[in-house]
Amino acid sequence: MQHALGQIRSEKEYFHQLDVDEIDEMRRHGAAKARRLQMAQACQTQDEPILSALERLGYDPDTVRLLHLVPLLHVAWVDGSISRAERECILAIASRRGVEESSPAYRQLIAWLHWPPSEEFFEGTLCSIRAILRLQSAEERRASTETLIHRCREVAFASCGPFEWRNRICIFKRRLIKEIGKRLDFGDQGTTAVVTGA
Repeated sequence: MQHALGQIRSEKEYFHQLDVDEIDEMRRHGAAKARRLQMAQACQTQDEPILSALERLGYDPDTVRLLHLVPLLHVAWVDGSISRAERECILAIASRRGVEESSPAYRQLIAWLHWPPSEEFFEGTLCSIRAILRLQSAEERRASTETLIHRCREVAFASCGPFEWRNRICIFKRRLIKEIGKRLDFGDQGTTAVVTGA
């Protein structure tokens, strides 16, 4: 009798645990779906491969707001260090884009200003930006690319200045900006001159 009761109790516990696990799985699935939706809204694309690539790079709904600041960081870090002027310039641009000091995005940006992301991260981010631009109209692409290249130049000029634009370090930055421009050039009318004029 006791054995039968024990068996019933074990079965109840077993099925109760199944219910708990199923509920947890539904919650995790719901949270993941909500997170993906927030990511999509933040970077303005519903494209699943792009969103998956961004998640693999480590972006989340908060830090994906920094997506278009990462090429600026790449320009600043290309010579192996970030000057105070470059740091201040990047933070000012971030502020203009609505990145608040108390936000997780701001804390991540500060971390990147202290420790450079990997080349793989820079490359993956640029590929993601290109994929997002590909989904836009020619006019939107042109405006987005012009803005990004202009901001890259802002960062480069912050440390180089117009009178040092031909020194060795600044040449590295110019080359990188030109390379970024070429990677984001879809051949749209008016874009090529902008992105190759670094």
